[in-house]
Amino acid sequence: MPSMKKINKTMLEQGISDDILTQFDFSEENNQKSMITLIDQMDKLLTKEQCFAIMEQQGCCKGGKRDKDCKAFGKLNSKKSIAEKLMLISSVDLMMTPQSIDDGMFTITMTGYQNGVHEGKTTCSCGMIKKLKQPFLVSPTYCGCCAGHFRYHYQNMLGAAVKLKEIISSPLNTNGEKPCQFLFEIEKKPTLDNVAVYTPDDKINTVNMFIDLAKRTNLKSEIKYTKPKVIDLNINKGYKCVFSKAKRVIFTLDFSRKHFSVKANLYNIDKYKDSIDLSVNILSQMQNGAWDCAWYSGGTCSDKCRRGIPITLNGKTEYKCIGGAFTFHDFNTDEWQQIMMLVEKELSV
Repeated sequence: MPSMKKINKTMLEQGISDDILTQFDFSEENNQKSMITLIDQMDKLLTKEQCFAIMEQQGCCKGGKRDKDCKAFGKLNSKKSIAEKLMLISSVDLMMTPQSIDDGMFTITMTGYQNGVHEGKTTCSCGMIKKLKQPFLVSPTYCGCCAGHFRYHYQNMLGAAVKLKEIISSPLNTNGEKPCQFLFEIEKKPTLDNVAVYTPDDKINTVNMFIDLAKRTNLKSEIKYTKPKVIDLNINKGYKCVFSKAKRVIFTLDFSRKHFSVKANLYNIDKYKDSIDLSVNILSQMQNGAWDCAWYSGGTCSDKCRRGIPITLNGKTEYKCIGGAFTFHDFNTDEWQQIMMLVEKELSV
């Protein structure tokens, strides 16, 4: 069953604004009345997409035998395609029979379950709902918690990220006449070819500029981390960095909700930074956002270090770590062009 505390935590993680959060009362006891009131408020104050993104993170029964069975299924069928896995999932106890449809979508339907809560053919299995007295109507948004249960297990079975797209029907607002039915989408991983779809509209040209650079220079890309609306696409080069034994990341495109930034690992920047007329905004972000050089602040560092990178702004020089990275954001077109020049210089050294 859903939890007031967890929903509050999820809203914070999803970046719901403070002016909206303050309109919810999360201090109340976790019971049917307070939860239904919270769900009704969500329907009024949030978009449907926001409600689904929050509720799909809920869900109970994520441990025990059910969890073991689903993870075992995923391991056993890891080499099969998504379509093949969906056809086999009905063999897993309590995971229903998914129906695959076009464009990476599938539905899950819970039918024939009756415990007396509703008068219809099917009913809600949630422990909190069972305590309600007839007659009642509850928003289907509540059912996103149950969808979160299936989402968790299906991700383990399919080995892919799954997103709740629609609550097609629910017994909660039909007196049991209609079953719980969810529509899910298998999320595509961002690549150099499709990453533009994750980009804020006003940054598409900038992102395409960096993507073109990566393709032009045969750089490879990989996802560093992903969760709803947060993606880091690492663009790397096939050689070793002196400070880590991993392939060196040249730059990272970070798509975080509606925010976009570029993290550039400019290890050799002290060799070419003075050849580019960098804007004050860029120099300021380089001074304020990068790691300070430990050696110049009296500490110790790698014996392979060439010491810090001097960055001077308004007559003040600060030394930044050459093993770190610079994060850039909120630039105009000309400034992004300057960042592109820095990255191109780094690739040519």
